[in-house]
This record gives sequence, C-alpha cells and structure tokens, in this order.
Amino acid sequence: MLVNNAALFAPLQETKCTEIDADLWDKVMAVNLRGPFLMVKHVAPHMTAQGYGKIINIGSGTAYRGVPWMLHYVHHQRRHHGDDAGAWRRELGEHGIRVNTLAPRLHHGATHRDRRETPAT
Repeated sequence: MLVNNAALFAPLQETKCTEIDADLWDKVMAVNLRGPFLMVKHVAPHMTAQGYGKIINIGSGTAYRGVPWMLHYVHHQRRHHGDDAGAWRRELGEHGIRVNTLAPRLHHGATHRDRRETPAT
C-alpha cells in the first residue's frame, strides 16, 4: 500500500494569484505533484508484478472550495483529486491496483488560527 500524504501547506502565505512568486509555485508543485508522481512511478511496477496494490492519496477539501489567495495550494489539490488520480486509476486498475483519494474537511487548527481573513497588501 502506498499513502501519498506529503504536501507543502503550513509555510505558505495567503497571496494574491497575481503575486505568487514563480519559484515558490515551482517548489509547491515539486513537493505536492512531483512527489506523489515519483512514488507511484516507483511503487506501481512492484504492485503490478504482484497483481494487487492500493494507492491512497490524501487530499483536501480545498480542491472543491476554491480557497482564495491560495492558488499555489489549491491547484495541486485539483490535480491530485481529479486528473492524476483518474489517470492512475484507469491505467493501473487493470493490474489490480486501486487508487483512491481521501479528502478530509478543513479544520481550523493552529495552522489556520494565525491566518488573516484577507492577504497582506
């Protein structure tokens, strides 16, 4: 079983989409999209060989809510929930590999408590 659960979120600041730094965007995508891709790339052949496997992606409700000022995070979540998981499901399912995404609801813990209602100007 593979559980894809790594993501950059806590250190991200709320930022207008027009002001997100391209280097930060690339860093978020490298961890949040490339990481799961590489894990599946290297684990799927072993699962295929045994004719069975489970891949669980841990997602977030932000994929469905369109949280403003967090496009760098929301974008990867939409890919994680939709395009990538769907492609993996179709490609790997014939080998007995099941792919699912779990999307826990957003809770207002310590990470969110310090966030402001609107982004810095």
